[in-house]
Amino acid sequence: MSTLELERYGSTMVVWMNRPPVNALNREMALEMNDALDTVVDDPSVRAVVLATRLKAFCGGADLKMNLAFDRLEMGQWTFLIQRIYDRLERLPLPTIAAMSGSAAGGGLELALACDIRVVAPEMVLSLPEVKRGILPGEVGRSDWLG
Repeated sequence: MSTLELERYGSTMVVWMNRPPVNALNREMALEMNDALDTVVDDPSVRAVVLATRLKAFCGGADLKMNLAFDRLEMGQWTFLIQRIYDRLERLPLPTIAAMSGSAAGGGLELALACDIRVVAPEMVLSLPEVKRGILPGEVGRSDWLG
């Protein structure tokens, strides 16, 4: 079952995230997001991208059950994959918009921060729960910040 659905509205491509219950990011979702970005880049008629969901959470961050099962190599591969998604969103040569409702935690908030614009519902809850465990959010450690 696909975790993403692409829907066109004129020149806008909406990427609907649909991985119940909270759109936790896993390998399948990340690979599908990468494919969705390929679709957008390959179609010159697309003028904007919107990330959205119909679920109760915009994105709950990384799938912790998946992460707990990873060895060091798999964790490195996962980190590279998800960072590639964030980087691609940041560098996309057209506007990217995160249409946010419910909650966004950890990597889900980072996903929204990789977009150019964030439209946030009044009841939205934003969090970086990893800092409670002394772990830096992913964006803080990026090597390209060092110059």
